[in-house]
Amino acid sequence: MACPVLVWFRDDHRLYDNPALSAAVATGSQVLCLFVVDEASPGLRALGGAARWWLHGSLQSLQNSLEKAGSSLILLRGPASEVVERTVCETNASAIFWNRRYGAAEITIDSSLKKRLTERGTKVQSFNGRLLHEPWEIRNQAGGSFQVFTPYLRAVMGRRIPPPLPAPRRIPGGIWPASILSSAVALQDLDLEPSHPDWAGEFKTGWRRGEEAAQEKLDFFLENGLSTTLALSSVSRG
Repeated sequence: MACPVLVWFRDDHRLYDNPALSAAVATGSQVLCLFVVDEASPGLRALGGAARWWLHGSLQSLQNSLEKAGSSLILLRGPASEVVERTVCETNASAIFWNRRYGAAEITIDSSLKKRLTERGTKVQSFNGRLLHEPWEIRNQAGGSFQVFTPYLRAVMGRRIPPPLPAPRRIPGGIWPASILSSAVALQDLDLEPSHPDWAGEFKTGWRRGEEAAQEKLDFFLENGLSTTLALSSVSRG
């Protein structure tokens, strides 16, 4: 049996316009999807109560979307660097894909992990899944960073923005080894949502979590809010 590939979801709880997921599916291999709840690595900012509530709904939505496409999402807990390296080893994955993070602690984790995995022969590919342009791509004529906004804006406006990627219609899910399944955590057992008391009860009436809700919000803004924003901007310039 061919080796599977891994997709490590982090801040990108979606199938649509997800370059790491699309690249993994394009390999034609079985795709194993994981999310790591990392509350142990040094330097990471702990999630507040509202963010934890939101994460629960986002992960539930992602799990549902992956299952509809033929895959699944496994939840693991612990220092991401250790958990991911062990997962790569025990699944015998030939490659791992993720979308880049930009916090200092996150960059340290990802860079160290990428170095170790590459040295052991695992293909590691990271992608821009959050920004229109990477920070290091926009440079002035001297090759340095812009210090003034207007020249920066002109440089950015002259760059092409690639179209969004479609969501994979089918994701060939794989079989997780028993050693990984035994350490998996159920979403409910992560205790991300408050219960006693449930101070987030009213959140549910005002906010919808997950990719589908986010896409509806974006569509509404493009159809309604964007034209208003552009009109106000034109008036302010006039």
